[in-house]
Amino acid sequence: MFSNLHCGRLLQGAALTTGLLLSSSACAGLINVGFDTGMADFGWNGVVADGFGGEFPVDVLSSDVFSFDSAAGSATIMATDFWAGGYLFQTFAVDADYDQLSLAYDFATSADYEPVNIGLWSGGALLHDFLDPSDGLSFDFSRLNVNDLVELRFGFEDWDFNYFNDYLTVSDIAISTKTAAAVPEPSSVALFSLALLALGHRSLSRRTTTTLVAAK
Repeated sequence: MFSNLHCGRLLQGAALTTGLLLSSSACAGLINVGFDTGMADFGWNGVVADGFGGEFPVDVLSSDVFSFDSAAGSATIMATDFWAGGYLFQTFAVDADYDQLSLAYDFATSADYEPVNIGLWSGGALLHDFLDPSDGLSFDFSRLNVNDLVELRFGFEDWDFNYFNDYLTVSDIAISTKTAAAVPEPSSVALFSLALLALGHRSLSRRTTTTLVAAK
């Protein structure tokens, strides 16, 4: 393992879009991105990992695996003598017009990247691992349905059973989506101009037709 490896990440997932302008909007599903323990709805859930693939739900506010610094807006996951690590997660629903996901955060870890997972999950399956080069920085929402639940998960599980001083700290989380803007309706002047062009074209050649395809 590496000691005191500190990293900052700005990761963005982008769905494929064609010919459409994009407008930004916040993902309303995330609660308490600053890990404020005083909030009535803390928002985050967690599981601890036993190092053998087992995960067990816990109260993150009382578990010794998780700790929070409301002033710094950070959460830390720490391996213990009994637990190999854990995962902190929150779930949001896919909106009808989600097109692009952007995720920004900072993290620091004492371990190498292999046991760390920062990704999106759905139905217990990994959708996208932001730290896996084969996944890259793109995530396509088109594979999901509206109102599907997606889990944003941070965590690690130390598979070499060398738990001492292993930790993962995340902070400055910001998640947002970009939605495809509606194609504007053509003005009456534009429609009239197109009609004139069509008439002029028809007078020149009755054998040629032109099809206008709206950008998608």
